[in-house]
Amino acid sequence: MKKIDLMLNVIRAIRIAIGSIILIAMGLTIVIGMASCSKENTLTPAPATQPPVITTKKVSQISYSYNGSASENESMTYDAQGRLATYTEDDHTSNFLYTSATKLEVTRRKKSDNSIDRIYDCTMNAHGAITEMLFKESNIIKYTYLFEYNSDGYLTKIKGINPGYIYEEFFEIVDGNATSSKLYYDGVQSSNRQYFPDNTKPNKTFFSTWTYWPSATLFGKPSKYHLKEFKDFNMSNTLTWHSKYMIETDAQGYPVKITTDFILQGTKGITNYSFQ
Repeated sequence: MKKIDLMLNVIRAIRIAIGSIILIAMGLTIVIGMASCSKENTLTPAPATQPPVITTKKVSQISYSYNGSASENESMTYDAQGRLATYTEDDHTSNFLYTSATKLEVTRRKKSDNSIDRIYDCTMNAHGAITEMLFKESNIIKYTYLFEYNSDGYLTKIKGINPGYIYEEFFEIVDGNATSSKLYYDGVQSSNRQYFPDNTKPNKTFFSTWTYWPSATLFGKPSKYHLKEFKDFNMSNTLTWHSKYMIETDAQGYPVKITTDFILQGTKGITNYSFQ
């Protein structure tokens, strides 16, 4: 996977989890307590226990529009245990097969001809959070993600291993939210990031430090609050990315619309959520 592919993964994540920490657009990996570049570790055996079933409302549809463009749409379904079962994008459908308490295989198919173009081979910990994620194409590992979590279950480190480079991000968690992170390529720091949670808006969704799919368990414990602002500074302390988030909720506090202002670009993104 080339760097541009990683950037696209994260741009894709922005429409999945804008309130979570994702935003990677134009080459940035944003983990907004909600999109990495983009859409990272010691792996220890986990006891064979199932993660707890989440009984709150679950997101069923997401639509994202950038600066007035046509909406891109996602939908998802869940199994009897409340785990993500299918995730459908405009051009792909992914099916989730939980083969054991610590193993998950996700098969992604093209909508155009139903052919398999990628398999994600995932290892999970005792809480159902992914610790290793292998991207396989034609049975060849193209990319690897490794994840670490703190004792409270929040994601604290991502490591992306590509044949051409290594990407790492380290997050500082305060009161259930990421407040800052440091990004490295091949061991050299490239930026400092700041995250500003809105403690007037509790997070009732899957939005977490970082997420590849809309799941409240696969990438650690969801963030305590929604994010209201994100800043990225290069090593010369120049602001290279700045975004603000306006969150609209329903009567129960679930987000139904998030408007993202890309301050430096002067553009906007709109993400709408439906729940079941």
